[in-house]
Amino acid sequence: MQADIEGAVRIARIARDFEWTWGQDDIERFRLAAGWTLLRRGDYGNTSLSTDLRVNLNQANAYSNRRYIRGSTGRNESLERLSINITDVARDADDALTAALSKSFDQLAEKLTREFGLPSHTESKPGAEIGWVEYDHVVNVMTGSTYLLLEVVNPRRWRERQEFDDED
Repeated sequence: MQADIEGAVRIARIARDFEWTWGQDDIERFRLAAGWTLLRRGDYGNTSLSTDLRVNLNQANAYSNRRYIRGSTGRNESLERLSINITDVARDADDALTAALSKSFDQLAEKLTREFGLPSHTESKPGAEIGWVEYDHVVNVMTGSTYLLLEVVNPRRWRERQEFDDED
């Protein structure tokens, strides 16, 4: 199981320093800032990008939603999040994979905490998540059963998701 911890930290730094508008143009601007390649553009839906991370599926996806074309600011805020594979994506989960993912999660959480300070939120393993909420973006590291993701999330969508989760 390969994890690109340093690459994930670099992407989190780019996200921190990026001037987010959460419009569709952010996809292209972020792609250029990260040095990535466009694979497939979806107008409203999923745009696929090839990353430079050293993992077997070096891909990021930008997710958009037509419902948010105009935010309260009156500008296009349809970009919801970027999801970036930061580990190899395995076919099947087993104990060895779970241990490797847990170790990679802990290593990345430690490096990001040194870089960005204490996290704003954490969730327990399994399904671990750690994140930092900033005024113009949210950075999360999330575990799946066969991979780790780094997500950069529109803070408005993040707050809405938290409110929805609190209602459950």
